[in-house]
Amino acid sequence: MAYALVLDNKVVDIVEETFDVHESMTFHTAPEGCKIDWELVEGEIIDPDPKTPEQIAEEKLHDLRLARTTKLRKSDWTQFPDVPESTRLVWQTYRQELRDITNTYTSLEDVVWPEKPD
Repeated sequence: MAYALVLDNKVVDIVEETFDVHESMTFHTAPEGCKIDWELVEGEIIDPDPKTPEQIAEEKLHDLRLARTTKLRKSDWTQFPDVPESTRLVWQTYRQELRDITNTYTSLEDVVWPEKPD
């Protein structure tokens, strides 16, 4: 369980256990996903700028693309002209599978990454 430390109705920290604080601050059970700057409204901590399901889906797809780009960058060396053709060809399939990953998956939560060649 996490706790939100609140000052002036704003979450200023999220901690695993409570501790003594100034009387101007209070601890509240932090809801899942709670972040600094969320607000305390009528005793409940809420996201002051909730996202629509479409925005959430787009963020998840964006995170997937970032992870994919990192994997592609880490394998860029395999496509340089001085790399043996046999190595380039083996890695080309892997790299294409990475590029195609968003045709099948929409988030890091459900993605199954292709196996990287040896």
